[in-house]
Amino acid sequence: MSAGRLKRGLAWALGPLARTLTGRRARILMYHRFAEVGTPRHTGAAQFDEHLRYIAAHYRPARLADVVARLRAGEPLDDRTVVITVDDGYADFYEHAYPALRRHGIPATVYVVSEFISGRQWLWFDAIRWLVYAAPAGRCRMTFDGLTIESNLDSDAQREALWSRFAGHCVTLPPARQWELIGQLQDGLQTALPERPPAEFGGMTWEQVRSLDPALVEVGAHTRTHPILSLCSVEEQREEIAGCKQAIEDRTGRSVSAFCYPNGMPDDFTDDTVRIVRECGFSSAVMACGGMLAAAPDPYRLERVGAPSDVSQFRHCIDGLWEIKRALARRAA
Repeated sequence: MSAGRLKRGLAWALGPLARTLTGRRARILMYHRFAEVGTPRHTGAAQFDEHLRYIAAHYRPARLADVVARLRAGEPLDDRTVVITVDDGYADFYEHAYPALRRHGIPATVYVVSEFISGRQWLWFDAIRWLVYAAPAGRCRMTFDGLTIESNLDSDAQREALWSRFAGHCVTLPPARQWELIGQLQDGLQTALPERPPAEFGGMTWEQVRSLDPALVEVGAHTRTHPILSLCSVEEQREEIAGCKQAIEDRTGRSVSAFCYPNGMPDDFTDDTVRIVRECGFSSAVMACGGMLAAAPDPYRLERVGAPSDVSQFRHCIDGLWEIKRALARRAA
């Protein structure tokens, strides 16, 4: 037996033990994009179906609103509680994930960017990706903010590297500067960004959002335009947070109580952000990092676990094998 097969077999054997050891800690799973066939950035329809089958067989799927209500009341959660969350509101959620959720009767919360749903807004990181992959092959050289980037753009790997470097710089910038640099990127690549995102990068429509079964899918807010809130003024943050909530409620007739911080790392929001979220009437807010929920988590700093697309890795993740491994590493350190 190869070392790889032995390792996978051992992980499968340890799964039930890991579920038992970590069963009292709820998992909030995080997804973003879906597709007919899985890719490094999209969970395939068949993969997601397997995820849901595994959750149904071994866990207690729950609505985020119900979990938050119990946390705020100081009540314990059921063992092996799992919550599914999906960020941004891409059309591929409606096409691929929503039908699977309906088949299995498993609830989810989808956090939408209101201007993106309105069809008026590119998500800035998607704009960069589209430009990098639409640009003609050949050598390019650009300088911005004292940073020089050179690439040949002769392969997908080179384009991916350019996207990663450019987006990695933009994530540190306020929205206005991000779009200034995206304009420079268009000039440098001699490629014009379409006014509206094409289908591959498009969001759900408001009609689709309204049609989501409210008993199954909770609609949460993810700001108006997906800025890094810590890089915005207090006034800009309030406009982004309150404006998104108001837009969703106006367009869907639903009350919105769940919020998601864009990018979701600890440095991407501030104490002012949390205060604004609370003042706007949200009962919870999630991050895009961390692990399983602690015994008494802050409802405005709920940690999430990124759900791997690969079914084997997904099982290791949700069963708690990765959580146990990290805990052992911290103890050894």
